[in-house]
Amino acid sequence: MLRFCFGASGAGKSTTLYREAIDRSLEDNTKLIFIIVPDQFTMQTQKDVVRMHPLGAIMNIDVLSFGRLSYRIFEETGLGSFSVLDDLGKSLVLRHVSDTLGDKLPVIGKNMHKPGYIDEVKSTISEFMQYGIDDKMLETLLEKSSEKKALNSKLKDLRLLYSEFLEYIHGNFITTEETLDVLCRAIDKSAILKDSVIIFDGFTGFTPIQYRVIKKLLAVAEDVIVSVTISPEEDPYAETFEEQELFMLGKKTVRDLERLMYEVEKEKMASVGSLPDFSAYRAAGMPDRSRDIRITEKPVPRLSSNEPIAFLEENLFRYNSNKFTGENDTIEIYTAGTPAEEVRQTMIKISDIVREKGYAYRDIAIVCGSLSDYADLIARQSEKFGIPVFIDQNVGLLLNPFVEYVTSAINVVISGYKYEDVF
Repeated sequence: MLRFCFGASGAGKSTTLYREAIDRSLEDNTKLIFIIVPDQFTMQTQKDVVRMHPLGAIMNIDVLSFGRLSYRIFEETGLGSFSVLDDLGKSLVLRHVSDTLGDKLPVIGKNMHKPGYIDEVKSTISEFMQYGIDDKMLETLLEKSSEKKALNSKLKDLRLLYSEFLEYIHGNFITTEETLDVLCRAIDKSAILKDSVIIFDGFTGFTPIQYRVIKKLLAVAEDVIVSVTISPEEDPYAETFEEQELFMLGKKTVRDLERLMYEVEKEKMASVGSLPDFSAYRAAGMPDRSRDIRITEKPVPRLSSNEPIAFLEENLFRYNSNKFTGENDTIEIYTAGTPAEEVRQTMIKISDIVREKGYAYRDIAIVCGSLSDYADLIARQSEKFGIPVFIDQNVGLLLNPFVEYVTSAINVVISGYKYEDVF
């Protein structure tokens, strides 16, 4: 059974679903309940569910990401006897393959040794795998981009590099993206997924391979529940919608998941009858929408004590004429002539609210449009103001002075005190 939980951002969708999971786990302690969230939310979600649980434990509730779900099922079914190529492994293989191809990669090949370039290529290859882009699709792209010479040249190199990469790892490794393909084959053999309850929370959409996994889960689970962020005024079941709509992604997710449910039911009924076409199926209210959860409370609970932000949540990007008439002591706008002055004013504001309003530094986040442009400015100004800041930015390992010292010391011995290594 497919169900949805609809609500605006901050409406309490996650809390509602976690409470349902806890209630069902208490009613039947043999029922397995899986809460699937994005990788970065697994630890926080576990903490939230444990805090909410009256027994302070989650014995038959598992909080997993797609990746951890894969390994859990592989462990049960014995299908995990393969080597997974992580991001570092991908980079090494891509570097080796590009060096082997040499002049056959006139555009990409000469740049592969530039700092950061291999990461961009690796990300592109990963996205090809996530979205099921194969050689035939790349051939079609090449044909359609024949008039755009630069794009066409890059695509030629990417196509060759991608095919050689797949050939190199075939039979030896699988990538993290391919583990979901293996999971699709393992789901039917899993006993723990049969008649379980599976909750998907925190996703804005799914990739094609994730949809294939969900289709398999719909066929074996008792309930599959998905949270979808959407305004109470919107119709989440809309048959048609425009790309520029604010909640287009949520409506598309609902339609795509209902199509998967339709395909699952059609396969089950193949031997005994038939279903109407998909449009008629949806028009008839199938699957059963009466069990869906719709949270329509206004303002949303998270913002109930913050009227200006609640107004913003309800009206931002809505293209209406509503105007806020209450007292605004929450939102302040500053203008600055340069990014440096902008960051300086931000640090002054942080110092003020910590000193005068009792905030802790951990209560404050700085969000910027481009971290690469602002990171150094924030690091310098925060040090000047004595404000501890964690900047969520990857730092090149080789730029670390101690790493540079160790590698140079080794190179001094190898090269016989070459000037560059000593210097």
